[in-house]
Amino acid sequence: MRTLYLLSVSLHIVAACIWIGGMIFLAVVVLPTARKLLDERQRIALIHESGMRFRTLGWVVLTILFATGWLNLLGRGYDPWSQLLAAGRYDSFDWLVVCKFIGFAIIVGISAVHDFRTGPEATRLWLESPDDPRVQNLRRAASLVGRANVLLALAMLWFGVRLVRG
Repeated sequence: MRTLYLLSVSLHIVAACIWIGGMIFLAVVVLPTARKLLDERQRIALIHESGMRFRTLGWVVLTILFATGWLNLLGRGYDPWSQLLAAGRYDSFDWLVVCKFIGFAIIVGISAVHDFRTGPEATRLWLESPDDPRVQNLRRAASLVGRANVLLALAMLWFGVRLVRG
């Protein structure tokens, strides 16, 4: 059982690295490089293709994070259903678990809006009519959503460290 727990924790850490690292890599390396070296059509294509590839990976990673996060709690002897739904006062560990659950739900919601609405709409409109003022608004919205996701992911990392290190 301990081996399964350690495997789950390891997979959880790797998935978190892929999620956070991927978002930061896109924002800090891919986008500035595309702006500097590519014309507008190439930049749109690169941003779109990078986004589509990361979207697929991102949803797989989010699924892994949810499953391994749940297994990690169980491996520590913490049953979220019974302990969070039981009447009584929450201790600090309970509150951190609640924060992780809420943060994860927000990340999933933000990611869904970005990946299936704002991002594709911005790309479609940018390709069809690059000078349309709505393009800038959608691109700005997609950028803000991406930044919010990075900040939330870093907060989740902090909550995770607090869960295991107190």
